[in-house]
Amino acid sequence: MGLCIKSFFGGEVTFNGCSQEFIDANFRFKPENGPDLVKGNLDGFDIDGIYLNPTDPANPPDPSIIKVPDHCRAEITCSEEGYSIRYCCNIAANIYVHLFKPAKKLQSFGHGDTPDGWPENNDSNWNAAN
Repeated sequence: MGLCIKSFFGGEVTFNGCSQEFIDANFRFKPENGPDLVKGNLDGFDIDGIYLNPTDPANPPDPSIIKVPDHCRAEITCSEEGYSIRYCCNIAANIYVHLFKPAKKLQSFGHGDTPDGWPENNDSNWNAAN
């Protein structure tokens, strides 16, 4: 995890070197507001979490859902070998969270360990995403 210039509010995702087809095949996103999963777009946007394709054997089953805290940005970089996800977080918010709210640190959620109120990472929710 790195440190970056980012607002305190709303997790974000950005993409580097990814095609729309690659994003659609590999990721769904839990928006900050709203109960359903959505597809990504190349422009990046505010998110609460990243869902990895549950049916693709190339994706690790654990974690298949990644929480992106409000003060952080997930940067997904695509290459011929696949993809990597790097996190950067607002330095001031990161210090506050680590000192005063350790339970709110960047959290990864394993497959089947979906946070309360979040959709399960299954074929039905994956295919229903807009």
